[in-house]
Amino acid sequence: MPPAFVAQRALALIAAGQPNPWVTIFLIVDDLNGRIVGACGFKTAPRHGRVEVGYGIAPVARGKGAATAALGLLVQKAYMAGATELLAEVAPDNHASTRVVQKAGFAIVGSRLDDENEYVIQWLLSRES
Repeated sequence: MPPAFVAQRALALIAAGQPNPWVTIFLIVDDLNGRIVGACGFKTAPRHGRVEVGYGIAPVARGKGAATAALGLLVQKAYMAGATELLAEVAPDNHASTRVVQKAGFAIVGSRLDDENEYVIQWLLSRES
């Protein structure tokens, strides 16, 4: 199941009146055995057309394409709901997640210290890409 902070963020977005799909937590299910192996969703509603995505996969299910498939579906949902850009922030040592955003066509646009004071690389995918 997703971490508690993910559910808390979704509940805060709902309380603020944000609509679907921006408040939805999508579960990632293994097609072979029907088990939940992760979750993904949007961290905010779009601001000026840009929305941030997040995803997580259980360690036993990593390396099998689940995050890549989930991110592809998030991209489709975001564009269908009116977003024009998607942002993903990835720790530089998270090589698997870096490969996921690269496969999806994201490009590096910057870096920053996040709210937990962790250095992250910012990856962006524009609808025009």
